[in-house]
Amino acid sequence: MSVNVGKINKAMNYFATHTIEIGILGEGDSMGEQKEMTVLEYGSYLEFGSPGGKIKPRGYFRRAIEENKSSITLFVQGVLNQVLAGNLDGRLASMQVGEYIRGLVVQAIADASNWAIKNDSDYEKWKANKYPNRAGQTLILEGYLIKSIRYKIKKGGATVYKSDWNKVGG
Repeated sequence: MSVNVGKINKAMNYFATHTIEIGILGEGDSMGEQKEMTVLEYGSYLEFGSPGGKIKPRGYFRRAIEENKSSITLFVQGVLNQVLAGNLDGRLASMQVGEYIRGLVVQAIADASNWAIKNDSDYEKWKANKYPNRAGQTLILEGYLIKSIRYKIKKGGATVYKSDWNKVGG
């Protein structure tokens, strides 16, 4: 079995010159609230809590990373092994890592009803009335938060790739 050292060096150089950012990468769309709250504001309040404590911190992003450190490490090691075997280039490897971690964060949001601080009863009543299909779901109102969890690959300050939430795998 021969190994293409040039291909591997190119992939490793990609890792040295690019970063993967994962988070709320929406375009600042309003969530339809009276105050025009952006998805970024909403997601930040859900992660850290809102000023005045109306929205309690639920730490969905931190939870996804903390609870999955071992699996993330194993996944990244597997991807790097594929790069070193010459089976993946740096861009595809970065995309796989970004999509994997994005999926963990989305799963934490989807499972929040099992672990997160429950909403207060007044909010639950309002939510059940306005969004009956979302009653009892924590962190999920109309799906804006999940749709905004994306990843991007950057080189320097420029984005060279940004995942698209409505297409599986980016």
